[in-house]
Amino acid sequence: MVTLTATTVPATPYGNYSFNWSDTQGTSYPNTSSITVTVNVATTVSVTVNDSGVENGTDMGFDMKDFNVLPVIDIDDLVDQNVTGSFTFPAITGTGLTGAEAYYTQPNGNGIMYNPGDVVTAADFAVLPIALYIYDDNGSCSDEESFILGIMDPPMLSLTISATGNDFCAGESTTLTATVSPATAQGSYNYEWREQGATTVLSTAMSLTVMPAVTTVYECTVTDTGLTTNNSITETLTINVIPVPELNPIGSQIATGSYTFPSIGGNNLSGNQLFYTQPNGLGSSYATGDVIDITDFITYPVTLYAYDINASGCDDEISFELTINPVVVIPEPEEPLFVIPDYMTPNNDGYHDFWRIDINSADVTVTGIYIFDRYGKLLKQLAPDGIGWDATYNGNPLPSSTYWYQLKYEVNGVPTETTGFFAVKR
Repeated sequence: MVTLTATTVPATPYGNYSFNWSDTQGTSYPNTSSITVTVNVATTVSVTVNDSGVENGTDMGFDMKDFNVLPVIDIDDLVDQNVTGSFTFPAITGTGLTGAEAYYTQPNGNGIMYNPGDVVTAADFAVLPIALYIYDDNGSCSDEESFILGIMDPPMLSLTISATGNDFCAGESTTLTATVSPATAQGSYNYEWREQGATTVLSTAMSLTVMPAVTTVYECTVTDTGLTTNNSITETLTINVIPVPELNPIGSQIATGSYTFPSIGGNNLSGNQLFYTQPNGLGSSYATGDVIDITDFITYPVTLYAYDINASGCDDEISFELTINPVVVIPEPEEPLFVIPDYMTPNNDGYHDFWRIDINSADVTVTGIYIFDRYGKLLKQLAPDGIGWDATYNGNPLPSSTYWYQLKYEVNGVPTETTGFFAVKR
């Protein structure tokens, strides 16, 4: 606020003096020789003075000098600042500012100047804390505020990597999470995940989800973009992978009357593998060597499961179908079903020159007759209704010896077989 006074010469008018005040802001003022001006920006104030007692009754005015009124500068106070790592000079606020306001290391706009937005660290000052000054001057008016700045060295980074468990089955997923201290970065935290010894970056997020097949060491490097020294840290975490049991497949099983559970083979087995009537180790259980009969299940085929799980919870399972057929009892016939010679004499005398099996029952259907030497070599397959075997192989006579036969047949549709031996005498 300022008071302006217009002084006329001569002091006494011929008639009456009138005062017409105006400014560049369009403000209205009273018709007085003195006025009070309050402005927030630079303002030019003008005054015109007229004397009503001029000759012929016509006012004759004259302009007084223009007045440039500058606003008072009032800078808002800034509280003392204690920061870690770096300090960014904030915007300067207040009234009547010129736009050239700035920060200084000495009073009255002296020393090193810093503008809003400039960033300083402890290395920019010889001594901390330090008094800094906010200063502005429009040529006539000025204002200054001061504050104390303290900059502390940032704490050392520390990093912890955690997982959603300790031991994992091969192929099982887990999430790794990096936790940095301090929680708030000087700039921002950048993350890089890798397998130890590898160059490929797996993720740049705070967490990483992995599904390792074998025990793997993962490492995470965290960098604080707001630091220039001691700005990164690396830690590792080992994910232990437990081998998963791998059961050998078992094909469909067909038995008659009863069934003996076989051994369960595979890799990485716990030793506690069993058979079950339901998936995932549920239902009735059976161990290798256990015997069940046809009455243990209502209908066939039935699906059974071989299942194994180790102490870490890693498991494997296979399934197979089991069919148990009823035992068919063939009653002993009143006479033998077959007549099977004990020997043959292939000497072309018309007696026992051919070896053949005669069928005595209409209930019997022969499906195959096979002759072998004593070493198991197949010599001949006979037709059930043929003349028999002449003791030759590929047209060459075979020597006197013992030969074996295998007879496959059905009795009333039920398949069975029998074996035996006979002699060739020459």
